[in-house]
Amino acid sequence: TPVTTTDPDYTYTFANSGNYAVTVSVSHPLYPNLPSYQTTLPVLAEDLSVSICAHGPTHVEVCGGAVSGLISSSSCGGLGTYDGTDLQNTIYQASIGNGGSCVVNTYTFRWEIAYGTSNDWQLLQENTGAAGSEAAQVSVSIPQAHRIRVVVESVPSDPCHRAGTSGERTFTVTTLTGTCL
Repeated sequence: TPVTTTDPDYTYTFANSGNYAVTVSVSHPLYPNLPSYQTTLPVLAEDLSVSICAHGPTHVEVCGGAVSGLISSSSCGGLGTYDGTDLQNTIYQASIGNGGSCVVNTYTFRWEIAYGTSNDWQLLQENTGAAGSEAAQVSVSIPQAHRIRVVVESVPSDPCHRAGTSGERTFTVTTLTGTCL
């Protein structure tokens, strides 16, 4: 439905999430041939709250080029505890909050990794699952500092579109100097 206004700051509330084609036409007596502008606006529901935790090693000590110690997290934000049996892998687990007026049943979990201080995020793995949590596993057999995050978005077939990105979890590596025990 076209809307006419003289207010340069116009606010419109969409009833549902989705991709909307919006056309803006401006008329002015001194400029009769102003072209219209059209764009597609992705209208999203409330962002998801996405948290991420880690089971297993989150810190590696390297001495003389070899791993001399692995420091593990002892808990995972109430999602369970790590028993210390799989020291060569860190399992990152994401949990999503699915509140609000828009409830989604299936999400795509896009796990991303960045090495060192780089902001070059690379795809680690992508999987689709039900609302709740999904995990990604990372090997630490070749220790390198990295950061993990997960981008969660409802699948395209879902009538309600929600998305969110977790904070980052950091895996640190310390190179020890001096006498190696």
